[in-house]
Amino acid sequence: MTGQTKRVRAAKKKSSAKSRKHRKKEAEEEEKEEPVTEGKSIMYVLIGIGVFVAIIILIFMFSGKSSQTIDTPDEMFMSVVNNGDSDYGYMYRGYAFINYQGSWMTRIRSFATGELYDIPMHFGPKDVGDVTIEGNPLPWIVRTSNRTQTYVTFNPLSDEFQYLALANTELSISLIQVIGVIPVVGCITNESDACRDVPVITCNNTDQQVIYIIDNEGPAKITKKKNCIILEGKDLELLRAVDRFLYTWYGIMPAGPIAAS
Repeated sequence: MTGQTKRVRAAKKKSSAKSRKHRKKEAEEEEKEEPVTEGKSIMYVLIGIGVFVAIIILIFMFSGKSSQTIDTPDEMFMSVVNNGDSDYGYMYRGYAFINYQGSWMTRIRSFATGELYDIPMHFGPKDVGDVTIEGNPLPWIVRTSNRTQTYVTFNPLSDEFQYLALANTELSISLIQVIGVIPVVGCITNESDACRDVPVITCNNTDQQVIYIIDNEGPAKITKKKNCIILEGKDLELLRAVDRFLYTWYGIMPAGPIAAS
């Protein structure tokens, strides 16, 4: 074998060894790069999931915030007027009603001054449409609206004075603020310390306008008797009678019975 041939073979072996060494180095570098690539992919996935979850949370936060902003009477009235019936209110014959802090409320302008008042009631108009009405209270309402005062009388010996007091409070607020009539307290008897210095007023001993509130057994009932309006019922039924009468006085509900819808 010539010296030249030996040199060629040696060169080939050296070149081949370098080639194997180079390929081995590339393979090692590829193996090192693969975990980095997989790690980055996992990181990108986690970032994507995090962004998605954050968006969902923000959507719920803002949607919850928008619903919670409707929490004052002004906002609730505006929502009912603009959007119609909701969980907390409805429109009734052109009037907005809302249930705020356990009471039904509507806005009425004073007959005397035109000032707008938020009037709280125990029941909304949809809850009192079935209250019995005997006689036509409208003539009494017209006469009383043109006067400066009316008597509100009750039995001081009643066992359910709590509901008589609530009924008297609702009547008095509306008489003073909306109708512009001063309620004068009377009692049907002075056989109690509370009524010792209060005038005895019944439907039979005066020609003045009288509202007689009676807490007795039975459902809500309104009776027109000469110069007297009698509001009666047991406990909450008495309050239903009061609210039904006031809605008639406001002109929100008719004086007669309302057919079931």
